Amino acid sequence: MATHYKLVFRGAIQADQHAAVVRPRLQAMLKASDAQMDVMFSGQPVTLKKAVDEATAERYLDAFTKAGAKLELAQVAAPAAQNKQPAAQNKQPAAQNKQPAAALKEPVAASTRESSTTPESSSAFGLAEVGADLISATERPPEVEASVTTSHLTLASPGTTLADSESPESMTPAPVDTSHLQLDQPGVQLGVPAPEITDADLGFEFDFELGEVGEVLGESRPEVDPQLPDLSHLKLETQPAD
Repeated sequence: MATHYKLVFRGAIQADQHAAVVRPRLQAMLKASDAQMDVMFSGQPVTLKKAVDEATAERYLDAFTKAGAKLELAQVAAPAAQNKQPAAQNKQPAAQNKQPAAALKEPVAASTRESSTTPESSSAFGLAEVGADLISATERPPEVEASVTTSHLTLASPGTTLADSESPESMTPAPVDTSHLQLDQPGVQLGVPAPEITDADLGFEFDFELGEVGEVLGESRPEVDPQLPDLSHLKLETQPAD
């Protein structure tokens, strides 16, 4: 079964790019409106495609990378339509499941007679008296007395600070790694998962292909013949020779 991926965009861009440059590139590539681009760069996860094959996912990833944006690929299960099997394969001929009625009645009757004549089995367990030990003395492990030496311990006077004599100011704080932390967008509620936005919520469907190298991705403009200005009212003045 082919691997499928979900395409998610969170508004992230490449380290050497700027949002003011990447956003117009994506808008021209996706042919999206300003409102749709505001949603895509809001910092919330936007699902562009719920389940595409590996080749399609690579095309989207390559296009977003060339535009300077970061697209995330998350492996998902194949669409339900591909997992369905034809109904004809699941059906079994009715003739195979049918048995003569006489053949079914006899085993049922025999089973009824056997269950009515079989005596009830006696249980090998019983209830012990209340408070009785369920483990005999020979089954218990031997008790070992713990020997703890406390001769090196002393009691401090009331009010004494039980800490090292070194002052807190001279203590070196332990280094804390914060390289994995980042600041979220203003107004985002921390600890509350952001709702996932899909292409249906944005109101458009992404469907594009990569152009040739050097191809202009903007709208083509009609060719207009240049118009020469009217120079009939102009004349050259002669200058006296020096």
